[in-house]
Amino acid sequence: MPNIGIILVGEEATCTSATRLKDRGTRRHTGGMHTHPFQPFWTQQARSAMRERAEAGVMPGCAPVGYRNVRSRAGAVIEADPATAALVRELFRLVAGGRSIREAGRRVGEKGLRSRNGESLAPSSLHAILTNPFYTGTLRYGGRLIPGRHQAIISPELFRAVQSRLTASRRR
Repeated sequence: MPNIGIILVGEEATCTSATRLKDRGTRRHTGGMHTHPFQPFWTQQARSAMRERAEAGVMPGCAPVGYRNVRSRAGAVIEADPATAALVRELFRLVAGGRSIREAGRRVGEKGLRSRNGESLAPSSLHAILTNPFYTGTLRYGGRLIPGRHQAIISPELFRAVQSRLTASRRR
């Protein structure tokens, strides 16, 4: 699993990998293995902090496609990105309406839905978006669904319709 970092620039936060942080000179890359004696303690502290954030309804990490990380006086929050949230909503509607994941992805890709690094989304990434309950305003963390503090960009009914469609297409 890649190391993920968040770069805060003004009011916007950008998610990136440790390699990109190294390239930007904002963080020293530590290599593949940590040998510091406190590493297990720090790992446990990080897991504990992530669990606390999730239980409070805040996504512990980078925002998914359709959302953005924003720093505010209340701390870092995740809010819907007006430009891409509409495209994610359209992706869900197209798949619920009977389009294949590839066809729906191609259509929203032509309108500008891209990954964080600007590339078109692979079918596996589109499937991950379509099966992520985060878009309904809930978090999946530790195998549980937790009500989130972020804005839902699709209705639970639309989400369920897409899940039914995906399950039906898998059975064929």
